[in-house]
Amino acid sequence: MKEGKDLFTSVSEYLTQKSTPYLLTWGFILVLFVGVVDYKTGHDLSFSIFYLLPVAFVVWFSNREAGVFISVVSATTEFVANFLAGRTYSHPFISIWNSAVLLGFFLLSVFFLSTLKIEYRRRLKLIDELQDTVGELKLTEEELNQRSQEVM
Repeated sequence: MKEGKDLFTSVSEYLTQKSTPYLLTWGFILVLFVGVVDYKTGHDLSFSIFYLLPVAFVVWFSNREAGVFISVVSATTEFVANFLAGRTYSHPFISIWNSAVLLGFFLLSVFFLSTLKIEYRRRLKLIDELQDTVGELKLTEEELNQRSQEVM
């Protein structure tokens, strides 16, 4: 680990370099884990928000398309977990509707997170460019100071 980097930065850089299939595999594993916990806890407790963790993980470290895919997997897993846990509604369509709404929430999250990631990376690039410019200005200032002393 390079000096000055914290653990989060190191892990983030490591994951950013990984391939989309690698990240999708881990996202899928996380979805399955949440799905199993959701199923085991029964239909009385809602675990819907926890399906957002693999969605956010995949979209941040991979891309928007992978985030859309894992969103569909998450919403489907939540639907299946609730069905297998015995969740019943007054009409069968309600379960489908609830899962579609959850998918919509995941897709909105994918859009917002991917847009935020693009802006974040753009700002990091801008910061690097500004730091390079400051370094060049310092060198120019040193050269000017040196030349002014030579002239005197």
